[in-house]
Amino acid sequence: ITTSTTSNVHVRTWTKNEWLDSLDVQFIGEKTTCTAKASFYATGFVPTSIPGAPIINTAFAWFPFASPGPGGEMLQDYRLRVLEALLIKKLKGQ
Repeated sequence: ITTSTTSNVHVRTWTKNEWLDSLDVQFIGEKTTCTAKASFYATGFVPTSIPGAPIINTAFAWFPFASPGPGGEMLQDYRLRVLEALLIKKLKGQ
């Protein structure tokens, strides 16, 4: 965890394949509820294990690409899977 406050958390992680990834979670609180807004992204186009990766990644900074989260799952897919599980639990009355 690189930054942590009452309203957000910023985490940097290196994966097994030496990708430098970043996770940001922002907490938006209202009277009795709290919403977490999360974003997960890779910090480069090539892993840091490749010589010259910072230079290559800087050159490709303008190039859009998808970044899978932990376990190779995209953040949107993870979010939908968790929401589905919560809905099923609520419908079953648990």
